[in-house]
Amino acid sequence: RKNMLINLILYLLYLLYFWTILSTIRVCYKESKVGWPVTPYKKLIPFTIYNTTVSIIQLIHILPMSYFMTKYNRHIFIWNQLSWNFKILFPTWWGKIKWHGLENIPTYKCIWIGNHQSTLDKAIMMMLPCKTPMIDTSGNGILSLFGISPNNGINFQKKCKEALNNGMSINIFPQGTCQHINKGILPLKREAFDIAYDTNVPILPYSISYKPMNITVRIRKPIYVNNVTDTMNSLKLI
Repeated sequence: RKNMLINLILYLLYLLYFWTILSTIRVCYKESKVGWPVTPYKKLIPFTIYNTTVSIIQLIHILPMSYFMTKYNRHIFIWNQLSWNFKILFPTWWGKIKWHGLENIPTYKCIWIGNHQSTLDKAIMMMLPCKTPMIDTSGNGILSLFGISPNNGINFQKKCKEALNNGMSINIFPQGTCQHINKGILPLKREAFDIAYDTNVPILPYSISYKPMNITVRIRKPIYVNNVTDTMNSLKLI
C-alpha cells in the first residue's frame, strides 16, 4: 500500500509537470500572435509555472469548501480565491497597475467590456475594482462557471442575464480573443450589447495598455444601450 501511495503521488506530480509545460507552451504561442511583446518570455514562463502550481494548490481547498455553497455564492468564492493570487503577486512579475477613471465605477451591477490583447488581460480583469460581485464569461471561464459552450450564443446570453438578475456584474471581452499581428482591434461581437439592451444594465468600457513594468487601465463612464448597432459603431476600444 505504501508503494501504491508513492506511485500515485509521483503520477500526480508527473501530470502536474506536463500540464505546466503544455500550459506554458499554449500561453507562449498566444503571446507570439500579439503584434508587440506584451509579455516578455523571460517572465512569462516562470509566471505561468508559478500561477499553474498555485492555482492547483488553491483548488485543493476551494473545491471542498465551495461544495456546500449555493451556485452564485460558489462562483463568487472561487473568483475571490483565484483573484487573490494576482492581487498579491502581480506587481512583482509585471509592475504596478495605474488605474484611471475609478470615479466612473457605479455602485450597481454593470457589464464590463475591455480590449483583449494578451493572456494577462484575464489576470487584470480579476483585479478590476468592481463594487459588486463579478464573474468571468470569457474563454474557458464560461465553461468552468456556467458549464456551457462559449459558442452557444443563446445559452451564453441566458446565463449572463441570470447572473445580472442575481445582482452580479459580468466581464465580457467583445473581441472574443487576443488580437493578432497587424489586425489591430478585432470586430466587436454583439452579445454584450444585446444583453445590455435587454436587461437595461449599463456597459462599463475599460481599456488596458501595456508598457514594460507599467500597465495602465482606463475606465470610462457607463453607457446605457439604446441602440445596439449605433453603440457598437461609436464605441472605440483602445
